[in-house]
Amino acid sequence: MEQGLFNLPPFGFKIKKMEEALDYKYVLLRNADAVTRTEFVKNTYKHLAGAVLAFILVETILLSMPWATALAQALVSSGTSWLLVLGGFMFITNYAEKMARKSHDRSKQYQGLALYVVAEAIIFLPLIMMAISAGGGTALIQQAGLITLALFGGLSLVVL
Repeated sequence: MEQGLFNLPPFGFKIKKMEEALDYKYVLLRNADAVTRTEFVKNTYKHLAGAVLAFILVETILLSMPWATALAQALVSSGTSWLLVLGGFMFITNYAEKMARKSHDRSKQYQGLALYVVAEAIIFLPLIMMAISAGGGTALIQQAGLITLALFGGLSLVVL
């Protein structure tokens, strides 16, 4: 029996028996039952929450470093340097996504997620530093964080 991409049956393939369907490890979510779809959404939100918390942790660590201001200034010192930062960010996030998508190994998928979170934290560093210097301190960042947590928490409660 020929298989399509991601170990799924090829398009147009009709499963005659339920036993044949169970032979495939990966099934399209739209073809799954309601319990499986619900579990998928719950797991997705758990991973998103973990990634957001990891981002906050990495960003807090970066902001507490004595060289954070120098790094932020170096990243945005000229249009060319910012263009290089954006290009590097595109490359790294593309690589991280491929790590997560192409591997069936959970540790590789989590490594891809961690790489993506660190890249996001680095690219947000100059933006947060600008907001801190323009807004008169960390009050604006704390307010934005609380609003984000409230919205994310409300969405999570509805989904979970």
